[in-house]
Parts: sequence; C-alpha cells; structure tokens
Amino acid sequence: MSKKAVSPIVSSVLLIVFAVALGIVVMSWGKSAVTVEEKGASCIQASLNVIKIAEKSKICFKDSISYLTIENNGQIKITGFKVSFIGDSIYQKDVVKGMVVGEIIDAKVDFSDIGTIQKIKVIPKITAEGKEKICPNSGVEIENIGECQNA
Repeated sequence: MSKKAVSPIVSSVLLIVFAVALGIVVMSWGKSAVTVEEKGASCIQASLNVIKIAEKSKICFKDSISYLTIENNGQIKITGFKVSFIGDSIYQKDVVKGMVVGEIIDAKVDFSDIGTIQKIKVIPKITAEGKEKICPNSGVEIENIGECQNA
C-alpha cells in the first residue's frame, strides 16, 4: 500500500490562498452593503419637528436671534438644516448640525432684520450617494412666533 500526502509547503500555500479568497469575498460583500445603505437614504425618510409643550411650539425670537427646539423624528441621520425666516422679506440660514434619529436639540439661529416674522420654515438636509440633499417636503413650518420671555 502506497500512501501519498500533500507536502507541508503546498498545504500552507493552499491555506493562505483560501484565507485571502475568503477575505476578498467578505470585503466586497461589506462594501456593497454600505453602498446600498447610503444609496437607500432619501428625503422620504427625513423629517424634522419643532417640539411642543402644552400645544405651544418651543420657538421664539429676541434681538434678531431665534431659539428653537427641534427633533429628528425621521428614520435617517440629518446632516444639517436650512431655516427660512419669512416676514416683510425672506432670510435663509444654513445650520450645519448633525442629528441622529430621535435626537432633540436647542438651536440658536441669527437672522437679519426682516420686519415682523410671519413664518419660520425648517428644512432638513441629508447625505445621499455622497452628496448633500435638501428635503423641502420633509420640513416643518411654524406660524405665530412670539418674542422670547427669557432667552
């Protein structure tokens, strides 16, 4: 009876080739999973809300600064938001402040003299496919903004 065995060098080379091939498969799978998640981000999943206490929105202004408490109540991370002040004229301000899902923040946003503020619109921004995207239909509009009592 003649028995033949694989030499230790050949078996080591085969083991290394198998490990490298397995690593390539896992890395390509991981890369495609991350790409699919990023491509899946859309404005439909983004949403902002101004916090209300006793049916009164937590938003006010004093000395050309607005104070607002907002929540990311969407399904994806928000990379910032655009605040539009609408009065006798319109003033817009970009705020770069990331918010994870469910996070609530207090924000101070300065604005120019636009006369009486009639409406404030807060629009979320997300990152989709590596680019910043503004989501106007996912924003929130607030009317009847009063002056802050103690800011």
